[in-house]
Amino acid sequence: MKIILSALYKGGIGKTYQNVLLSRTLSERGFKVLFLDFDSQMNGTTFLTNKQISDSTFKDKNIFKAMRDENLKENIVELNDKLHYVPGSKGVNQFEAIMNKKNMKDRHMFIKGLLFDIYKTQSYDFVVMDMSPSTSPLNTSVMSAASHHIIMTQSEYFSMQMVPQYIHDIQKLQKEYGVKSKILGISVGMLDARSALEKKVIATIRNTYSDLVFNTVIKRKAALKRYAAEGYPSKMNKPERDALQDYNNITDEILGRLGYTKQVSESKERA
Repeated sequence: MKIILSALYKGGIGKTYQNVLLSRTLSERGFKVLFLDFDSQMNGTTFLTNKQISDSTFKDKNIFKAMRDENLKENIVELNDKLHYVPGSKGVNQFEAIMNKKNMKDRHMFIKGLLFDIYKTQSYDFVVMDMSPSTSPLNTSVMSAASHHIIMTQSEYFSMQMVPQYIHDIQKLQKEYGVKSKILGISVGMLDARSALEKKVIATIRNTYSDLVFNTVIKRKAALKRYAAEGYPSKMNKPERDALQDYNNITDEILGRLGYTKQVSESKERA
C-alpha cells in the first residue's frame, strides 16, 4: 500500500486539485483508493463528493472523530467501489488538544499509527492525503505517515522558494525520527501558458532539481473550477478528457516512478 502526500507550505498552488484528481484517476484505472482530508477547509472533501460542508454525512463520519476515537475504519465513507474517503473536519485544528488529552508523546507518529489497521490488512492500493498549506504539529504527523511525497509548486517565484524548506523538513523526519519515506518527485502546476515569466520559473526549477521534476506541467483550466463547483463530470467527452489530460499524464508518471508497468495499470482498469 502506497501512502501519497502532494503538498507544500503554500496555498493556491493546486495541491487539492491534484490530490483529489489523482485519487479519481487511480480509482478509474482499477486501483482501490482511500482519500483522507486533513485540511480544516474541507475543499478536498467537497470537491471529491460535490456536497456542501454542512452535509450530514460529514457530521456522522469525519477525520476529527477518527483521530479522537483512534478509529479510522469507522469513519470511512464509500464514494464508489474503488474510491473511499474520510471527510475532513474543522475539528482537525484541535489536534494538539487531542494529543495532550491522550498524553501522546510521539505525536508526530500518531497519523501513521491511525493508518496501521488499514496498512495491516492492505485494504487499499493507495492512500492519498490532503493537508493544509502550513507548518503545524498535525501536518508534521501527516507528513510522517506518507510513504511517498510529491512536492507541489506553482510556476511562480514565491512558491518555488518554499520547495527547499519542505524538502528539508521531509529529510529531517527521515533522519531524526527514522521515518521511512521517499520523495517521488516535484510537480509544477497552475501554469499560465501565455506567461514567459512562468516558463522561466519552470526552467529554473528543472535546472535546480533535474530529474526529480515531473515532465508533466499542469496548466490552468477553467473547466477545473467548474468541476469544483458543479461536480466531477459523469461523462468523459472530448472537452472533459482535454481538461483532465494533464492529471492523467502525471498519474502515468507517478505510477511509472512507483514501478507499475503500463500493463499492470491496464489490467487493473479492465478488472
